[in-house]
Amino acid sequence: MRHIIVLGCFLLGIPAALSVGRALASHHPAHHAVGIDSRLLLVPRTLTVTASLSGASAAHLRISPAIPGVQRISLRLPARIHPAGILLRARMSGMQMTPTVGRLGRRNGVYVGQLRLPMFGTYRVAIELPQRPPVTVRVTLPLPGQ
Repeated sequence: MRHIIVLGCFLLGIPAALSVGRALASHHPAHHAVGIDSRLLLVPRTLTVTASLSGASAAHLRISPAIPGVQRISLRLPARIHPAGILLRARMSGMQMTPTVGRLGRRNGVYVGQLRLPMFGTYRVAIELPQRPPVTVRVTLPLPGQ
């Protein structure tokens, strides 16, 4: 390519040779855009998990952004259950890691807070209400593309 540009300088003049050189360089494979597989993109989403409480009542747990890191949690309980606060304990089955703990406080009838889930995979999250046995739910942060 260098010889073409030098030859172009002598025959066509410098401006024409430079434009030919730019045109040739733009067709070089290194200049083509590389596409990213969309299955590898981390897309925030909201997961909803339902936990069965004693009797026929249920709690609804919403988790976002559902990618590794700090999660925003909201928990809706039946109207007759209204503790001052709730504790969440998350562990990953088969992993030797310290459980992560999050505290939820009541705001406008919904319990909100944060919980750190450090990696993709399935967690067992214990919802600990005062004066009641803990309720455990499975929460999965799916890998990209799943």
